[in-house]
Amino acid sequence: MAFGVSHPVALDLEATSTDPSEAEVLEVAAVDGEGRVFHRYLATQRPLPPDHEVFQLTGIPYEEYEAKKVAPKEALEELLAFLGGRPLLGHNLLRYDLPLLQRHLEEAGLPRWQGEALDTLRLAHLLFPTPPGGLEGYRLGDLYAFLLGRPLEGAHRALNDAQATLAVFHRLLDRGRRALAQHPGLVRAWRELGLPEGHLFPEDEGLIKDLLAREADVEAFFVEKEGRPFPAPTDLGPDLLPKPRPAQRIKEFVQVAHGVAGQGLVGRERPLHEVLERGLRLAVGEAEEGAVEKEG
Repeated sequence: MAFGVSHPVALDLEATSTDPSEAEVLEVAAVDGEGRVFHRYLATQRPLPPDHEVFQLTGIPYEEYEAKKVAPKEALEELLAFLGGRPLLGHNLLRYDLPLLQRHLEEAGLPRWQGEALDTLRLAHLLFPTPPGGLEGYRLGDLYAFLLGRPLEGAHRALNDAQATLAVFHRLLDRGRRALAQHPGLVRAWRELGLPEGHLFPEDEGLIKDLLAREADVEAFFVEKEGRPFPAPTDLGPDLLPKPRPAQRIKEFVQVAHGVAGQGLVGRERPLHEVLERGLRLAVGEAEEGAVEKEG
């Protein structure tokens, strides 16, 4: 599925907890590539006190929040209308903002988000498996400072973070196109794994065609020489292909052994193993000629 690179909508949610299964959204913002902005405050199920930690963490003015907050369903319906089915973009979107958004949509009785989604946190990890010099981490503020050369002001406000996410996304695209131009196989691997990031960087078809058309730089090392046919197995010789001993030789060995033993040649002067050894030699034809009379 191709990701709509030219028309993403950056989204950011500010909520009461880092756990998307229990957090309540109190601020949502979205911004697209044409500069259009969406921003709303959402009322929580229970009113938040002025000293709630979320106001200290995000810097959201309590009085402004109380004056402008609306019912979650109203804000979410307006958000869906603003998104209009365009691809969704966010930092840590897949593990936090999107699950949190889906839960709130369900609780409000609205359909779940079914569109494309891309996470700049994962994209940064894919492009920078090891942080390059100057990149302190993969938080949005770290990437913003590294890629844009200035610190992120107003972090943890939904609109500021959404705008920063969109800026980081385009800088990551620029870096990725330059880096991956020399590694088209990596882009192909991302696509094979089903990662939407693989469709952000089209493979350089011209480079691939050039590599396929290029003559292989291999020196010829084959030598033409007329050989001889392999010999038949019967021509290998007695050492490599010994002929089986006929059963008659075994019979002769037994006869010789019995004959020698019967003549009383076994004793202190001629041990049994010498007699048997001589009989075996005679049986296989390795003794002196005429030592054993063979049948014709």
